[in-house]
Amino acid sequence: MNSKRYVISVLSITAIILTIFGSLIVNIDPFMYYKKQEGVHYYYDETWFFNPGLAKNANYDTVLLGNSMMQNTRASQVDELFDATTIKLTSSGASAHDVYDTFKLTKEKNVKTAITILDVNSSFTLDKEFNRVEDKMYLMDTNKFNDVNYLLNKNFLFERIQRHLKFNQKKYLSTPMDKYQKWDSEKIKYGKEEVMKFYISKKSDKYDFNNLKKMFDENVEFNFKKMIEENPNTQFKFIIPPRGIIFYKNAENMGYLDEIMYFYDMAISELSKFDNVEIYNFMNDIDIITNLDLYKDAGHYKSSVNDYMIENVSQNKHLIEKENYKKDLSVFYDFVKKYKIEK
Repeated sequence: MNSKRYVISVLSITAIILTIFGSLIVNIDPFMYYKKQEGVHYYYDETWFFNPGLAKNANYDTVLLGNSMMQNTRASQVDELFDATTIKLTSSGASAHDVYDTFKLTKEKNVKTAITILDVNSSFTLDKEFNRVEDKMYLMDTNKFNDVNYLLNKNFLFERIQRHLKFNQKKYLSTPMDKYQKWDSEKIKYGKEEVMKFYISKKSDKYDFNNLKKMFDENVEFNFKKMIEENPNTQFKFIIPPRGIIFYKNAENMGYLDEIMYFYDMAISELSKFDNVEIYNFMNDIDIITNLDLYKDAGHYKSSVNDYMIENVSQNKHLIEKENYKKDLSVFYDFVKKYKIEK
């Protein structure tokens, strides 16, 4: 066999093998990236792989968006209180741009309601287009050519497909949406002893927060506002989460409490201009944020707090009034400054 024929043979065999592998992924499709197959069940676990498939192929009219502040929210509670069919598209550590990119995937679904966290931590990014998982962004766009990263992923071929098939052979049901991405569990320790491990008691001026306001402005302008403008028929319910009092005292001691208050003032001002936006403020729910038994660290609260927030949102409680929000923020700021931490 001459060298030319040998090369052609090798390339042909390689092409056949790759085609077979790609066909396996397309037909089995363990993350329902291309379709949701009837009678097939899915073990929803890897957020960044499953969210795109859910967004494009699940049946729903309401979505939950945001970071870990939203992850413990029960879709079933939203279904009941809002007469909705809800999926969870949250992600741990999701940036503002992650939220925007994720919601773009729902454009064919005519989403009625989007309930999302308006959390300052989602905007702590140097780049307004920052993504937490750059290596998985091929799942978030409409470029079919880069799907090769999904079709020829060796982890999917040799591990995920086998897991998916065994899961269905044992006739397990799909992971309930209430449990998908939920991190709260009986194993997690809550309370003052745990929370105080995260308390920063000494004031510090070693951090440079000069660019924070610019970052906040860009994230609201290029992510949140853009998402709203592109979806005028969706009702957006933004929730300002009740991060614990330790979170705000840490910010005060580290020198960026003023910047945090700027973010919420600016974001509320800009987003409340839209007719299809409601903003609910739980940041200043003093009974919640000072009850350290509800927290596992400076900011993360029990799932019962998520239940509480959704219940209140369904009753339009904690809904921000444009005329009073600046006063409410000022009162909260004064409260944080005067609050004394008991060790």
